[in-house]
Amino acid sequence: MMKDVKMQKEIICSCNTDHASGCLVCGGELFYNADSAIDVKCVICGKEEQSNTICVNGHYICDECHREKILDVVERVCVATNLTDPVEIALQIFKLPGLHMHGPEYHSIVAAVLVTAYGNSVKDKQAQAIKEAIKRGKDIKGGVCGTHGACGAGVGVGVAYSIIHQVTPYSKEERGAANRLTALALLEISRFGGPRCCKRDAMISIETAKRNIKEFDNNGRSRYICSQFMNNQKCIQSQCPYFPEKIVLGETESLCPVCLSRIPAQKVKYGAKVYLEKTCPQHGDYKTIIWNGPPDYKSWELIRQPSPSVSCITKVDKGCPYDCGICPGHRQNTCCVLLEITNRCNLLCPVCFASSQENAAPDPSLEEIGAWYDTLMRCGGPFNIQLSGGEPSLRDDIADIIRLGKEKGFSFFQLNTNGLRLAEEPAYVETLQKAGLNCVFLQFDAMSDEPYFALRGRKLLETKLQTIENCIDAGLGVVLVPTLVPGLNENEIGPIIRFAIENMPHIRGVHFQPVSYFGRYGEKKNERITIPDVLRAIEEQTGGQMKVEDFRPGTAENSYCSFNASFLLQPDGTLKVLPKTQNCCCSSSTEQKPAGDSKKAREYVARQWSSAPEPKWVISRYAAPGSFDEFLERRALYTLAVSGMAFQDAWNLDLTRLQECYIHVVSPDRRIIPFCAYNLTSITGDPLYRGVNR
Repeated sequence: MMKDVKMQKEIICSCNTDHASGCLVCGGELFYNADSAIDVKCVICGKEEQSNTICVNGHYICDECHREKILDVVERVCVATNLTDPVEIALQIFKLPGLHMHGPEYHSIVAAVLVTAYGNSVKDKQAQAIKEAIKRGKDIKGGVCGTHGACGAGVGVGVAYSIIHQVTPYSKEERGAANRLTALALLEISRFGGPRCCKRDAMISIETAKRNIKEFDNNGRSRYICSQFMNNQKCIQSQCPYFPEKIVLGETESLCPVCLSRIPAQKVKYGAKVYLEKTCPQHGDYKTIIWNGPPDYKSWELIRQPSPSVSCITKVDKGCPYDCGICPGHRQNTCCVLLEITNRCNLLCPVCFASSQENAAPDPSLEEIGAWYDTLMRCGGPFNIQLSGGEPSLRDDIADIIRLGKEKGFSFFQLNTNGLRLAEEPAYVETLQKAGLNCVFLQFDAMSDEPYFALRGRKLLETKLQTIENCIDAGLGVVLVPTLVPGLNENEIGPIIRFAIENMPHIRGVHFQPVSYFGRYGEKKNERITIPDVLRAIEEQTGGQMKVEDFRPGTAENSYCSFNASFLLQPDGTLKVLPKTQNCCCSSSTEQKPAGDSKKAREYVARQWSSAPEPKWVISRYAAPGSFDEFLERRALYTLAVSGMAFQDAWNLDLTRLQECYIHVVSPDRRIIPFCAYNLTSITGDPLYRGVNR
């Protein structure tokens, strides 16, 4: 039982401002018993009491545990701030990590914010008054807006006024004023009916008090615009005074996540967030966040010229995405091709693109792989080759596969691996290097073991470090590839980058991949990491050494697929972002990009991700270059590429993006299929292409 309580508490404490409404344990619907309270037991502290509220799965969290810790932070914010506008103070608090969408904590927040703003306005703020406001707010039970007919946030206005004017039951005018102010707040809340939204009702209460308490700063222009409406299962949307203005940015097409039928879609902006909205006539409406800015969505876009494949395998018949092969409708030539040389694996990761080991087919023969190479050469090759799976290192003949590819004309090979075998068999790593392997594309999720256990089913950090050591000894370039999962390893972004910097020049890059919801990993619609989320985390967790503005979209693929920047390590240990030129896969230019950008992208990747050249002049990472040759060598040795790719799934699929994809997979029947189309599955796990004979 204690283990279960500890686990539940960890779940609650990990919740952030983007946690969906509903039960904080399971996300299930809350059930309110309007007739009478029932006996319940808190899943966190074990407290037994009566309540009208419980989740449909039987979870109950008492008020004390619901607001645990967050009100301590609220108190510190209120004591520290000098702001006189209560709305501005509330906006600061609404951004706090750990503040849930709904909860009894808002009763205390309203009271504390108003007491703080008043104290700052009259130059007599008292920490004890703030503490008292929070304490009295705690006396108001959760759910009273329904069970007692008075929203606790509205009552919080009366709490604040009573503290400010030291009102008692014997007070005369002040008691009347406190009740009138509470009534005004409740009246304003009542205008919007229900269901409840604690953030909405708290802000209505604060704004009502601001208009009616003369000491407040009524010149403040700050206005609350909700950014979390998607997390409120009962949001009244456009009827809410804080619902953001809807701006349609563009029309596109997508797929229904249930039946995979092609349907119209819109890219719609609410505040700084952009959503893909679509409706299936049979299965209903869907809305998925695709951009959580800043940076601004439109400012990220680069206009590109189409660069279609020189040779198409399939004809346009049913339309995108049902004719992949590549078809004449595809707008971008290939940069990198994945060869899935096995479906076997020595892990069972829930985030696997390929759902490896499920009904594993026999490995393709060397002869079949040779035919894949021939197909690629006929379709515009050579391209960069990524040997993938499954876990490709389970094959003993990878060296033969690489040598065959070299004979066919392919020059750059990377191994997409979990690194288990490479850690155990140094001789195997040397064999691959001698055969012509250029780069190890290493699954690397964290600098601690907990995320590996959650994502991969076992502790793997020491194994990963041993893999890197063996690759260094063999002279192979290493790119770290973290899969980013909300609430699991976003805080590992900075430590991974620092580790990469410490191990330059052997580690050549870090390539982040926010989780996509296909394969074995079911969709969690309120848990998305978008490109702006990653960029802001990079800046925050590197202490500003890498900044959001250092990064640009790729110029070969659709702008909203990726980001990239290269950083030169200076002798003093600082980083200098390298300028974006059209010789790499990033550019700062907004002009239309030429058709050769896919070729330039694969040349840049091959150059940067391969092992560093043997130094001739640079003897230390701390030595300043004394000549131009030394500078060029230092640049080749100590440049770190930091990039990321936001793959699409059935929920956020934009067919315009898909048509500009330049990462492709060779299917067993030798069609060349965009990566996101090949791995796409419906909500029930039915694939669009993988394992489907067409």
